[in-house]
Amino acid sequence: MEENRSQNQNRELLNPGQENLLKQIGAERILRPKGYYQTIVLDVLTVLSAFASSYSLKLFLENAAIIPLALSVSFLVIFSCFEIFLIKSLARRSFILVLETLALLSFFFGESLQLLFVIGSVIAVFLFWGEALSRSEARNSLEIGFFRTVKPLVKKTITALSFLIVLLYVPQWSKGENLISKGWFESAAVSSARIAGSFYPELNFHSNVRELSLSLAKYELKGNDLFKNMPPSMQKQTLEQVTGQIIGNASAYANKYAGINLSGKESLGDVLYAVVDSTLENWRLSFGNWFLFAWAAALFLSIRSFGTLFWRAAAFLGFCAYELLIALNIFHIRGEAVTRETVEFS
Repeated sequence: MEENRSQNQNRELLNPGQENLLKQIGAERILRPKGYYQTIVLDVLTVLSAFASSYSLKLFLENAAIIPLALSVSFLVIFSCFEIFLIKSLARRSFILVLETLALLSFFFGESLQLLFVIGSVIAVFLFWGEALSRSEARNSLEIGFFRTVKPLVKKTITALSFLIVLLYVPQWSKGENLISKGWFESAAVSSARIAGSFYPELNFHSNVRELSLSLAKYELKGNDLFKNMPPSMQKQTLEQVTGQIIGNASAYANKYAGINLSGKESLGDVLYAVVDSTLENWRLSFGNWFLFAWAAALFLSIRSFGTLFWRAAAFLGFCAYELLIALNIFHIRGEAVTRETVEFS
């Protein structure tokens, strides 16, 4: 027994740290690639910006609120540009594009399932198309050309949003809804009045029919020498007569196209909206679906024309953010050697 005890003591003396060494061996560590969590954050921000774009697009369709839409789409474009350079997995990026499509439709789930399927399919086609073209450009370029690489993706994204707006409006027209919402028209009227006011400050465009007619009469008579030489009482009488003539002519026009008689107290915006809406409705009744098709095409081309200017501004913002993140050493550019196979004649 004493012999066994001495053998154990000798074994402990020969291997004093064996047990401690075994305890120091931890579990196998899982090594994450560099930027693993940052790319997850980028994916989340991209999808959230698509949700924000959907909400702001709903506001735009209802009230013509263009600033929230421009901001949210700008963020969507910027994050999508970063995805081109930072997300290498095509399967992962495809999954994010599907989530983007669903997010863009998220605030319109009250529409019919068939309409949502058509819109979702159109959006997905353009998003995947732009993604494929941009990735092909990035893969075949020796140096990173930011604008050249992101141009296809940004343009296809703007086109997809243009189709989204048109396809959401067309079913409302077929149900007999107004071709132009009052919110849209009022927003356009306010902008137009500001522009016109800068050229003709004497005219009161932000008023009712009578005040505008009065300012028109004053503008028309201010250069008339005969009017200048009249006594004040006669000038006032003449001014009232010319104002009444302008209101009468406007009332005849409004009655012809909108069926309303003007007293002069009506808001200028309400009268213009009634005339334009009634005119478009008459054209719709006269030409049927052909007019709806032409109106949808005109709306798409108008939105797409604005998008042509917008995508350049959004891409420039993305480039500024890209350069800033490189300067802050959050992004960095590294070179890599690529071996490629080619086919040629023997």
